[in-house]
Amino acid sequence: MYKSVLFFLLFLKGIFLFSQTISLKGTVKDSLNQVLPYTNIIAEPEKDSGLEFAISDEEGNYYIELKKGENYILKVSYIGFKEQSVSWKAEENTVKHFVLQATEEQLGEVILERSLAVEIKEDTIRYKTDKFVNGKERKLQDVLKKLPMVEVDKNGNVTVQGKKVTKVLVDGKQFFTGNSKLAVENIPADVVAEVEVLENYSNVSLLKGLDDTNKIAMNIKLKKNKKKFTFGNIEAGGGIKERYIINPTLYYYSPKTTLNFIGDLNNTGTSSFGFQDYMAFEGDAMGIFKSEARKASVYENLSSLIPNRNTMERKQKFAAFNVFQNVSKKTVFTAYGIGSEVEEEKRSISQIDYLFNDILETRENKQHSKSNFQLWKASLKSNPSENSDLTLDFYVKNLNLDADGIIVTETNSENNYLQNNTDFSNFDIKSNFDWHQKYNQKHTSSFRANYNFKQKTPKTNWRTDEEILSEILPLISSDTYTIFQENKRKMQDLSVVFKHYWVLTNLSHLYTTVGTQFNSEKYQTNTFQVLDSGAENNFSTNGFGNNLNYQFSDSYLGMQYKVKKGKWLLKPGLFYHAYFWDVNASKDLQLVLPEFLLKYKFNKSKKLEFRYEMQTSFTNIKNLANGFVLQNFNQVFRGNPNLENSLAHHFSFNFSKYSSYRFSYGLNLNYERKIRSFKETIALNGINSVNSLELLRTNDLAFSASGSISKRIRKLHFKLSGNFDLNTYYNPINSILTKTDLKNYGVSFSHFSSFKEGINYDFQVSRNYNFTESNTDVKIISDEVSLSLEFPFWKHFLLKPDYSLQIFENKTEENSTTFSEANLSLSYKNGSAPWFFECKATNIFDITYTRNSSTNLYMNYDSRTYILPRMLLFKIGYLL
Repeated sequence: MYKSVLFFLLFLKGIFLFSQTISLKGTVKDSLNQVLPYTNIIAEPEKDSGLEFAISDEEGNYYIELKKGENYILKVSYIGFKEQSVSWKAEENTVKHFVLQATEEQLGEVILERSLAVEIKEDTIRYKTDKFVNGKERKLQDVLKKLPMVEVDKNGNVTVQGKKVTKVLVDGKQFFTGNSKLAVENIPADVVAEVEVLENYSNVSLLKGLDDTNKIAMNIKLKKNKKKFTFGNIEAGGGIKERYIINPTLYYYSPKTTLNFIGDLNNTGTSSFGFQDYMAFEGDAMGIFKSEARKASVYENLSSLIPNRNTMERKQKFAAFNVFQNVSKKTVFTAYGIGSEVEEEKRSISQIDYLFNDILETRENKQHSKSNFQLWKASLKSNPSENSDLTLDFYVKNLNLDADGIIVTETNSENNYLQNNTDFSNFDIKSNFDWHQKYNQKHTSSFRANYNFKQKTPKTNWRTDEEILSEILPLISSDTYTIFQENKRKMQDLSVVFKHYWVLTNLSHLYTTVGTQFNSEKYQTNTFQVLDSGAENNFSTNGFGNNLNYQFSDSYLGMQYKVKKGKWLLKPGLFYHAYFWDVNASKDLQLVLPEFLLKYKFNKSKKLEFRYEMQTSFTNIKNLANGFVLQNFNQVFRGNPNLENSLAHHFSFNFSKYSSYRFSYGLNLNYERKIRSFKETIALNGINSVNSLELLRTNDLAFSASGSISKRIRKLHFKLSGNFDLNTYYNPINSILTKTDLKNYGVSFSHFSSFKEGINYDFQVSRNYNFTESNTDVKIISDEVSLSLEFPFWKHFLLKPDYSLQIFENKTEENSTTFSEANLSLSYKNGSAPWFFECKATNIFDITYTRNSSTNLYMNYDSRTYILPRMLLFKIGYLL
C-alpha cells in the first residue's frame, strides 16, 4: 500500500508542476514564409532557475512549457539566419510566431560559441551537456538520461529518437568494442563537454552514402582541459559477509595517444562483460560485408557461454584496456584487450511436466563453475591518400570453463543422483585485410580477405549409482557408473569478397559483389564407460563415436540497384550462389536469392521501410555427424548426414515518427514463411529422449508485431508499448508430426521524469501473456511493476531507492507466485570535490529465489532459481 501512496504523491507532484506552468507555442519561418525545421528556441530565465528549450519540427512548429510568472529572454537561432532575441514574461498560454532574417554571415561557428543547448544539422545532433546537468551526475549514463530525445535502459542500451546507438566514440576514437554498455557505465560524467549523435555512420568515410548501414554512432567530446590529461575514478567498497568491490577506471587522452583501462574485482554479482559486448565484437569483425556473409551462415557463436547474474554467489575479476596511437599522419594503430575470470554457484529446482506421457519430474541442479575469457584485437589502419583506406585486423578469443554439478531427479517410478563435470575450451583466431579505393566520383570498390581458425574441446563426465539411458548405453553392471565423453572440433575458414560501387547518377547506383567462402572442419567424439578397474567400455559398437571431415564452399555473384526518386528509395538485388559440400558424398547446389528494399522518407523524423529477403542456411558439422552424442544424463543426439539447406521468405515493415513535443510512435512487423526448415525429431521414453534433425517442408510461419507511442510533456515522459508474436511450427514427436502454436503478447507502460533539480522517478508496469497450444495447452500470465527514485537532499546527498514486483500465474496448473525485490543507495558528493561516498543495500527483503514458468516442444517447466542474498556495501570513490 505504501508503494501505491508513494507513486500517487509523485503523480500529484507532476500535476502541481503542470498547474505552475504555461505553454508557449507557434511557428518559425523565414522572410519568404518558408518554414525553418529544427530551429533552436531557448528560454533563459532572468533568475538562474533552469534553462528551457524547444526544437521546431519539420513543419516549423515549436512548443515549450515555462514557469508561470517568470521573466525570460527568448532566443531563436538557425544556421544562416540572424538570431532573434526578445524579452517575455510567462503569464498565460501564448501563441507566438517568429520570422528570422537571412544573413550572408557564416553562423555555424557563432552558434557554437553561443553555447546552443541543442543543434540539429543534416545527420548530426549536437548537445552542450552543461545546459542539462547539475554536477551530481557520476557516469555518462546519468548525463545521457537528461538529454532530449535520448534514452538509456537498464542494460546500457542507448537510443536516440527511438533508434539504437550502435557505436560509441570518444573524441572520434572508438571506445573499446564500441558497445554502449562499457561506455555509459564507466566514462565519468564530469569530463563530458558535448555529445554528438551521428546518423548514417560508416566506419569507412569513403563509403558514406554508398553502404546502407543505417548505423547511429555517439561521439563523446571531452572538455578542453581533458584533451591531454589523465582522468577517471577509483571506487572501492566492502560490506557484511565479506563483500567487496574494487573498480578503477583510468583514461589518458592526447591528440596522438589514447589509453583506457577499466578494472573490476567484486563478489557482489555485477558483471562488466556480457552478451552485448560479445556481439559487438562479432559484429565489428564482419563490417560492411555482414549482409553477404549472412546469406549462408554455418557457425554458431559463444554467446551462451558468457556468465549471467542469476546465481547464488558470484566472484569476478575483470580487466580491459584500450590503446589508440597515431603512428603517422596517415597511419593509426588501435588495440584492446578484455580478460574476465568468473566463479559462481548456481542452484535451481524445477517441476517438469512431460506433455506426451503424463510424467511429472522434480529436478534439482547445483553447479559450481569457473570460467576464464580473454578477447584481444589489434588493428592497423592507413590512408595512403584521401581516396584510399587500408585496414589489417587480428583477433584472438579464448574461453576455458570448468564446471562441477549435482543433479537430483525424481519421478513416480525412479530416482537418481548424478555428479557431472564439464571442461570446455574454445580457441579462436581471425585475421582480416580490408582495402577500399575511390577511383573517381563514379567508381569505388571494397575488398576483404578473411581467415578464421577455431578449435573447441568440450569434455564431460557423469557419475551415478543408477543406470542412465539403459535402452541406448551398453553399460556394464557396476556399483558406480562413470561415463566420459570427449568432443573435438577444428575449423578453418577462408573467404574473399570484392564489392564495386558504381554511381550512375546522383540518384541511382549499381553495386556488384563477387566472393567465395571455403570452410573445412573436422569433428571427433568418443564416449565410453570407465570401469572400477580403470578399463574402458567403449560405446562405439553401439552407434556412438564420430570421426567426420566436412568441407563446404560458397561462390557467389550479386547485383544490387539503388535508385532514389523524390522521397522514395528502392534497392532490388539478386544473388547467385553455387554451393558445394562434402560429408559422406559430394553434393552441390545452385540457388538464386532475391532481395528488395523500399524506403520512404516523409521527412527527417518520419520514415517507412519495407524489406524482403529469401534466406538460406546450412547446418553445422555437429548436426551432420550420425554417431550418437550425449547431451545430458537423459538426452542423446544423433546427426543426419543427408541434411541440405533450409529456405525461407522473410518480410519486414518498419514505420516511425518522432516529435520532440507531439506524440512519437513506431510500428515494426516481421513475417517469415519457411519453405523447408531443420526440424528436431524427438523419441520419448519416460524422461529420456533421442533427438535428431530432419529437413522438412512444413510451412512453418513466424509473425511478430511491436509498436509504441510516447509523449514528452516538459520534463515528464510517457510511453505505451505492446507486442504480439505468433509462431506455428511442426515437429516429429514419437513419429507423429505435431503442430505447436505459440502466442505471446503483452503491453507495458512507462513514465519517468528528467528534472534538472529535485526528485526524479521512473515507473514501469507491464503484463504479458504466453499461450502454447499443442498436445496440451499451457497458459501463463506475468505481471511486473517497478519504481525507482532519485531524491537529492541537504545539497550534497542523493538517495536512490528502487522496488520491483513480479507475479507469475500458471493458469493451466492453477498456481501463482509473487516475487519482490528492493534496493537502496545513499551517496554523498560535495560539488567539485574529488571524494564521494556511497552506502548501498541490495535485495533488502532477502528473497531466496525467483520463480518462472516456460514450455518447449514436449515439456512444461516451473522453475525456482536461487539468487544472491541481501547485501550491504559501503563504497568510497576518488575522482582523478
